[in-house]
Amino acid sequence: MLRDADELFDGQYRDHPNLRPIANTLLAWAAAHPGVEIQMRKGYVSLHTTRRKFAQVTRANSTAVDVTLRLEAPIGERLKAVKVRAGDFFDRKVRLTSEEDVDQELLDTLEAALEQNS
Repeated sequence: MLRDADELFDGQYRDHPNLRPIANTLLAWAAAHPGVEIQMRKGYVSLHTTRRKFAQVTRANSTAVDVTLRLEAPIGERLKAVKVRAGDFFDRKVRLTSEEDVDQELLDTLEAALEQNS
């Protein structure tokens, strides 16, 4: 059975309305960037350029949203390494626990991932 994008997104945050503003802010950023395609899935949202996927937004648990990135950047205080299988390029992650975590530093990181994958 096929569901539309709103149903998929609503399902991801139905039981976690405290996390919905984080995801909404990330999707607003993506929608404001020409060339970024938003693809809804049952358990996550993927962000694509015309070339390939560069980010994934996933509800990690009941208190956090993860942004997993295809990005060549040094590990830091916010940008963490992700253990992945060989050949998986999504090896960086930022964990967000509030809408305030979607700050200029995170938006700059998303911009870098977008540029690297365009």
